[in-house]
Amino acid sequence: MGVSLGLGEPSFADISRGLKVLLSGYGLTNLDPSRNGLGLNNVLYISMLQHYFERRVAEKKTAGQILLVEEPEAHLHPQLQRVLLIALQERNVQVFITTHSTHITSGVHYPHKLC
Repeated sequence: MGVSLGLGEPSFADISRGLKVLLSGYGLTNLDPSRNGLGLNNVLYISMLQHYFERRVAEKKTAGQILLVEEPEAHLHPQLQRVLLIALQERNVQVFITTHSTHITSGVHYPHKLC
């Protein structure tokens, strides 16, 4: 009995399953986000949304943007929670946060409102 191998026709779905997103810049080279924890990947996602929102405002494609973040402290070290809060406060995007973290709530000062 003989055995032979052949290749099927590649489809977009087959090719896309083999692709990986690699991030580079700011000291990183070809970082694979799947090697990060969930908390850090959430922070990366929030930063990409902020950049997208700011670009839309700069291009006058919107009157403004609102970013709703539910429990950003999930899976984050307290120091990274504070870094995330500072980054959210420094941007030109209105942000609403729901949180149970005292590390985040203690970092919100006037004129930022905390509800």
